[in-house]
Amino acid sequence: MTKSTTFVSALRLAPPERVTISLPVNERFVPVPASISIVIHFYTKPGCPLCDEAELLLEAAAHHYEVSVTKFNILANPALYEEYSRRIPVLIIGARTLEPPIREDQLAEAIRDAASRAARTT
Repeated sequence: MTKSTTFVSALRLAPPERVTISLPVNERFVPVPASISIVIHFYTKPGCPLCDEAELLLEAAAHHYEVSVTKFNILANPALYEEYSRRIPVLIIGARTLEPPIREDQLAEAIRDAASRAARTT
């Protein structure tokens, strides 16, 4: 994992981590044009088993889709902790928010939906 300090929101968040991930092919994922990159915000914290499971799903998705995952440790920012402490892991993909339990089919659908919206705007 490489750290990036290029993204800071209006909330003055701690710098997120950029995550590049990949795993073997899974037939549940449907191809999306390579020209479309999907931005995923992943709200998490260390020692969270559900977060670890969500990260594995993101790793599988990264093999099938062009995704950019920005990982936010909610412990690094009081505002994020206040908003997400009882909901993590939380994935924000385009207009959709996924909360536990996060399933592979939900993630794939949210990515396809975001890709479809992005394709209509290009």
